[in-house]
Amino acid sequence: MKRDATKSKLIAGLLGALLFAVVPLLPVGAVQGESITLSPVDVHYELDPGQVKNGDFALINDGTNEYDVKIYANSYTVTTEDYLTDLQSVSSLGTDMQIWVSLSQNKFRIKPGEKVSVPYTLTVPANATPGSHTGVIFAETQQIEKTSGIVTNKRVGLVMYANIKGDYQLKGTADSATIPFLQTTAPLSAKTKFYNKGNAFYVGKVTTKVSDIFGNNKFTEEREYTILPDKPRKINITWQNSDAVGLYKVAVTTQVPDDTHTTEGYVLMLPIWLIAALLMALVGSVAYIVMRKRKEPAYRSNRR
Repeated sequence: MKRDATKSKLIAGLLGALLFAVVPLLPVGAVQGESITLSPVDVHYELDPGQVKNGDFALINDGTNEYDVKIYANSYTVTTEDYLTDLQSVSSLGTDMQIWVSLSQNKFRIKPGEKVSVPYTLTVPANATPGSHTGVIFAETQQIEKTSGIVTNKRVGLVMYANIKGDYQLKGTADSATIPFLQTTAPLSAKTKFYNKGNAFYVGKVTTKVSDIFGNNKFTEEREYTILPDKPRKINITWQNSDAVGLYKVAVTTQVPDDTHTTEGYVLMLPIWLIAALLMALVGSVAYIVMRKRKEPAYRSNRR
């Protein structure tokens, strides 16, 4: 009897573990059917001291729940060369656009499938420092309790960049792209880095072109990146749909204010297992040739 009870517990435990493994888990406080998007995700301005600028962005509820959305401004900057978001450094130079923002309405109720326009006004101080300034406007959901027993929050943001006219410099440079020749895992990749030695942000551009050895275009991509003063930005370039095996010519063009540079190189995509197989075949061929060479003198001696 004890053995049967032990078996029953073991089977129940295994079934429980299997159920836990196959049922998708939601993050704590997440609600199925909730989704909100914002467009555009960033804006770039060139403004005068004392200028008043009106703008707006679109909020789209592409989920299945109705909810309230709270609108508010916050400081914004980045850390590390990966440009990780930093919402705490309010004392950093130029992270003050949130105090320029005024909202005619700071709360909206959005039904599923609905799109609303959110207006805002930027009032630049007359004594604003020339050069780069940043901020962000957040839209944060306030889950309506009648749709779920859980109250959750999700937020999306409009990042704002402004260069205030005056004594500022656009001074950008970029590294030559690094394009490794032998790459053992897809996707095909390369990298570069932007620098900003001025006191105003600029938008750097990376154009990537990949062709096969016959010159046929396989992949083209153009992407833009905002580069803040004294904050280098590392750019990782990938061709997501690249084949696991192939030889390609890659050209990466970086563009900054007053300078454009192109780096070219070849990339051999070759998985580790294929390299190992080729090496084994090579070693086997060499061993076979050596053995044949050793047998030839004995064969000739026997013929004599």
